[in-house]
Amino acid sequence: MNNHKQKNIRPLGPGVKTPWIAAALLGAVLTLGLFATSALAEPYIAVREGYKCSQCHFNKTGGGKRNDFANTYVQTRLASEVVQWQPEEERIETAVPNIYHGRLNDFFSVGADFRFSYKQVDVPNAEKAETNLGTESGLIYFQMDMVPDRASIYLDQTLKGAANTREMFMLFDNLPLSSYLKVGRFFLASGFRLQDDFAFVRAVPNFTYGNPDDGVEIGIEPGPLSFQLWQTSNSDRGGVVGQFISRHWRAGASHNRDTTNDDEKKEVSNYFAGGTLGRFTLLYEVDMITFMDAANNVFPAGGEQEAGLLELNFMVKKGHNLKYTYEWLDPDLKSAAEAPDIVSRTSVVYEPFLTQYLQVRGGYRMYEGQSNNDLENRTEMFAEIHGIFY
Repeated sequence: MNNHKQKNIRPLGPGVKTPWIAAALLGAVLTLGLFATSALAEPYIAVREGYKCSQCHFNKTGGGKRNDFANTYVQTRLASEVVQWQPEEERIETAVPNIYHGRLNDFFSVGADFRFSYKQVDVPNAEKAETNLGTESGLIYFQMDMVPDRASIYLDQTLKGAANTREMFMLFDNLPLSSYLKVGRFFLASGFRLQDDFAFVRAVPNFTYGNPDDGVEIGIEPGPLSFQLWQTSNSDRGGVVGQFISRHWRAGASHNRDTTNDDEKKEVSNYFAGGTLGRFTLLYEVDMITFMDAANNVFPAGGEQEAGLLELNFMVKKGHNLKYTYEWLDPDLKSAAEAPDIVSRTSVVYEPFLTQYLQVRGGYRMYEGQSNNDLENRTEMFAEIHGIFY
């Protein structure tokens, strides 16, 4: 199977391989010395706060169940309003609101995540718009700390349709040199772990929430540095990620290979950065994806691709985020200049955290591609209710 033939997945912005506006904005950020990466399944929050992924997630590279720190952060700093969950007579009068947590005891905790969405897709020349209303995802998390802060077992299970295990691993933490060891099934580390699996930098190199694998991951995170080295159990996939993280900026890179397909070698080189200034937070990522014919060591048509992301977030007020994203995909870097096949998509999303348990999102997304491909020029409107229970 030739995984690189993904003509239905493309971004907005015909003409230029790396949009000039993305380059200009990134240049401005670099000039200011600002950069950053991911938490709470929304990398912009980590960038804005200067956190590592492990600051807020049990999975050290992000995604899945939040830890106690994230639990407290959401209820005291992120949410627009904090709903008191205890009966008034049981509340403890302190300067910090009573914190809800999913801990059943000192060794076992649970959590859940629920997304219900409405989407309308308008395709040029179609008779009518396509609409969809339904459950986007339903997840439940289990964490058992055999030796608290040292050895834990973790399960991330999706409940939508047929139950499916996204992650199931054992984590040995707080090892020498601020290191850890993860063994089992987990999300593979590469760049920003965006919430949107359809983002080009997630979908094209295939690092989505729907594509975990069994293997081993070793991480070391001394001071402002963070490194991960992972290898799948069948030795067909492996990668390395490294980044420098400061309070206001960070930058990183990753490289991975995939030889699962005997006839094809796939490699992804990834560069990502971000920064924060006042109420603005910027993310930038570019992925270079190559597919090589294993028998002849040559790049077939569409064998060299580029996917990119530029995301600008503005904090309107506490708990309210306005997001603009521009993405692009060049599915064949060697295609003739007179016949560009770049696709892009532009999104505007408003996403307030109304309470510590409830986020709503609404937005508009526009695709732009080849004029003879209606699907590549569709528009989407969407709304979502997101329930978060730790």
